[in-house]
Amino acid sequence: MPSSILQQKVSDWINFKTGTPINFDLTEGIELLSDLGILTRDSEDNLHVLPLRLALKNLPQAGHTLSSRIEEYDLVEGFEVERSILEESEVEYTLADKLRKRFGWF
Repeated sequence: MPSSILQQKVSDWINFKTGTPINFDLTEGIELLSDLGILTRDSEDNLHVLPLRLALKNLPQAGHTLSSRIEEYDLVEGFEVERSILEESEVEYTLADKLRKRFGWF
């Protein structure tokens, strides 16, 4: 489907669902999905997407824990932080929970 038709269909759908006429712009969305390798454009301006299973493999993966996200951030920013400072444990959570129950949030 050409991008101009898709753009009009999205604008019409949003107008139908919300009752608000808008002028939808696909430029950033197309650029993002193209950068991720999920969307391609042929010589006739038709847009093609990967099947969902393959598209999910191309999306960036989020870290599962806070400490892994901190580690990812540190790698990007170039910080070198001692890992033992950043690691959290169940004992710390249990102690903090007891203190919160006893004294409140402050």
